[in-house]
Amino acid sequence: MNRIVSELIEKANEWSYTKTGYTREHWYSQKLAELVIQECARVVKASSPNGMIGVNAIRIHFGVEP
Repeated sequence: MNRIVSELIEKANEWSYTKTGYTREHWYSQKLAELVIQECARVVKASSPNGMIGVNAIRIHFGVEP
């Protein structure tokens, strides 16, 4: 698995144990989605001065085959 994805999973897992009110799985999936979106936004910002980037750049960043 891609190192970045592993780090996002670990962060979401740690964060989910600090929350109450819903199931841990709820908080985990919510935080993981948020972290993935933030990472995508970071890649877009770093890759292009005007924020435009191809889907392949994000796939490559996360190690996902086209």
